Amino acid sequence: MVFCPDSPDLQSVLLLIGNTRGLHADSANQSHGSVLVSRGAKHEYSFTVAGPFRTTRADIAEQVLDTSPDVDTLFLVHVEGSDESEIPHGIRFARKLAKACHGVVLDEQTSELWPTPRARPSSEPEVYPRADAVELAWYCLADEIPADLPGRYLRLAQAFLPEAIPIRFGTYHPPQGDFSRDGEEGFARAWQQSVGTSFGLDTRYPVTWVSLDSVNQLRPGDVRAMRMTVAREALEEIRFRSTLKDFFIGFAREIGAFHATAEVVRNYMRYGDKLLGDNSAELFRSLVFVFRSSELRNEWVGLKPYPVWWSWYGRLYEESVRPYLIGQVEQYPDGVFHALCETPHNRDALAELLPDPGQPMFPAEYCAVYDGGELRPLSLASKVPPRLREVTFRPH
Repeated sequence: MVFCPDSPDLQSVLLLIGNTRGLHADSANQSHGSVLVSRGAKHEYSFTVAGPFRTTRADIAEQVLDTSPDVDTLFLVHVEGSDESEIPHGIRFARKLAKACHGVVLDEQTSELWPTPRARPSSEPEVYPRADAVELAWYCLADEIPADLPGRYLRLAQAFLPEAIPIRFGTYHPPQGDFSRDGEEGFARAWQQSVGTSFGLDTRYPVTWVSLDSVNQLRPGDVRAMRMTVAREALEEIRFRSTLKDFFIGFAREIGAFHATAEVVRNYMRYGDKLLGDNSAELFRSLVFVFRSSELRNEWVGLKPYPVWWSWYGRLYEESVRPYLIGQVEQYPDGVFHALCETPHNRDALAELLPDPGQPMFPAEYCAVYDGGELRPLSLASKVPPRLREVTFRPH
């Protein structure tokens, strides 16, 4: 996050990119205040710059205001697809942008500021409590997403999960949309306009975050993902667990999800009523981004290589995975719901419930292959429904 005091526009950023050796602004993928930046002779994707966004003092971290009290404009610099080799290039450009506009860079993952603030009297670093989260994700195809997805989401939330009704919403943090002010119409309009960026929702505890992909993206590819983070401790209560299950299945059916998961992710940082996946949190395999011919795509990588608590398999998957499902299985007209156990267990505990704890639930060809702490897969699953390998949606 780059905070600036003198309100530069995107054209100034494009000029800065053009004047930086080795970087190129992808003119074909500039939309709604966002630009993809490529690097090197092959013009391979490096990072994305989004903005400028106007912000208020109430939404800016105190440490930023302490360093630069006049900031009022925000740019986001982020590496899509979690390709770690490009992160240093994104950081370097963010600092160059901050220097050009006399601003500061705030790293959302580490909360570090650049330039480093003047030293203050030493004090004990703040230690945040840790907690487990349940991460829910629904995967669907862009051409099957209903045009009224925001309305369907709201109706399900009102019926089963009022904690998921948005308070604020938007494509960057802090979200600028206000549900009490803008209503369902404003919520729907903002989602429809969120091309190429993650559309996020601030919600009520124990639902701590929601994001909804839009149909149109800056990357080619047909796969879209909707996500939700829930505090695991709340799911010890039977009633909440039941209503979350109703929402999980209902949303999968509403958006035509070909797959959905709910899994425990350990050791999140608790910050107020939010759960944040910092560097100490367990790795969460949610990636759907891959490179093809030096191009970043929204491409399906395959099923997870470890067991998850809940899962949903739509028509593209249900017949091929059914022989491997143990535990609770519920059939629906458009898919099958699967639960390995009643209460949320982490992946290690779930593995002990399998017939052979040393083997994955599905044959290896169903799953992407990962290396240790990497988010990007080394290789994709070889057994994938053919439709999930097709690319019909081009960059918007």
